[in-house]
Parts: sequence; structure tokens; C-alpha cells
Amino acid sequence: MFATHRTGAVSLASLATLCLTIGMIYVIAPNWARANGLDVWNLPALQFEHEKSRQEVVAIELQRESILREIEAAGHIAGSLLDGTLSLHEAMDHLAPMLEHRPGFDIVWSLQLREPTFRHGVARYAINRALLKIDREGYRTDRASFIALMEAQYAEIK
Repeated sequence: MFATHRTGAVSLASLATLCLTIGMIYVIAPNWARANGLDVWNLPALQFEHEKSRQEVVAIELQRESILREIEAAGHIAGSLLDGTLSLHEAMDHLAPMLEHRPGFDIVWSLQLREPTFRHGVARYAINRALLKIDREGYRTDRASFIALMEAQYAEIK
């Protein structure tokens, strides 16, 4: 029974020593280790991939923050539409630069909203944002009269 445990312990110690030796060779002489095929983990490539992934995460986080700021701004613009301090055309002028570069908005206005032009899509987005404020936030505006006003202004879009 002890012979089996001793053999396993010796095997484990030998394997640990071999791994440690290969690791030390890579630390001491990385070029020699790569040239002789001892760099089984390909650490430089892994480090490069890690850095590339980290940069992608940073870029995605920046894009997410930008979209959240744009959504917040669109909410304020929708509130101004509801208050009557902005016309639909003025709201479109504020929203168009934000939505022009938003990933996926071209698909939203053309396929989902089925609008004929980008400007029509921006107008419909503004109207929908305002309607969400009425429905979800309990904004005190007569929904029917607001829709009638917005549809009249929408009809003037060229």
C-alpha cells in the first residue's frame, strides 16, 4: 500500500519539477525555449490576445456609455416635445446627429419602423420616445391630442 502512494508521490514530484524547469527555462531564455519547442503555452501570443481582448472590452464599454447618454438626451428631447417647447422638426434636428451613427438604427428605421427615409425614422423615434414617457412615466399630456399634433407635423416631413 505504501509503495503505491510512494510511486504516485514520486510521479507527481517529477511532473512538478519538469513543469517548473520548463517554466524557468522560458523565464531565463525565452528565445531558446521557443526555438526548441518548449513554449507550449505560446505566452507572447496569449499576451497579445489578452491585450487585444482588453482593448475590445474598453471600446465596447465606451460605446455603451455613449448610447446610454444618447438615450438620456432623447428622453429630455421627448419631454420637450410633450411640453410643447420643441416642434417635431426641432426634435429631429437634435436627434439626427446622435442616431446617424448609432449602431443598428438604420435597420430600426427601415425594417422595424418601415419609414421611407432616415428623417422619417428619426421623427418616428422621437414620437415613440414621447409616447413612452406618457405610458411609462405617467407624463401628464393628453395622449390623443399629442398624437394628432405629432402626426400633423410628421406629414410635413419631406
